[in-house]
Amino acid sequence: MAGGVNAFLHEVVMSGRRSYLAGGLEARLGIPLRTTRTTVADDTVDVQQYYGLEVGVVRTSSGVQVLSVALAGPRYAAPEGLRVGYAEREVLRTLGRPLQMASGAWTYSTAEATLLLVEFENRAVSRLSWRFAEGGR
Repeated sequence: MAGGVNAFLHEVVMSGRRSYLAGGLEARLGIPLRTTRTTVADDTVDVQQYYGLEVGVVRTSSGVQVLSVALAGPRYAAPEGLRVGYAEREVLRTLGRPLQMASGAWTYSTAEATLLLVEFENRAVSRLSWRFAEGGR
């Protein structure tokens, strides 16, 4: 499944594809281990959880729209080349200085994602999460 997840990450994060026909996301990633439902700004968001991967989607009449993607384990590499477990210095070398450096989290703006949040524990990446602007392809 790693190849499918890595291709999906590149597709969503780097290429800007965010819309999938009904069943298309599951065909790409498999059946999620768990789905939790939450409300964000009057939208019902399903967070689909896989091993080391979370995908936030809004259901539409034709399928799903991806709102967020997060890596919470070292199993998969981010399209930028980072993984959970990498040191702060590797993040700086790969992405440069962040827009914001808070204790335990750095925020970056990317071309396709509204923002990339890099979270740290003990100066190592513990989570990478992308939140996307409305209207991806």
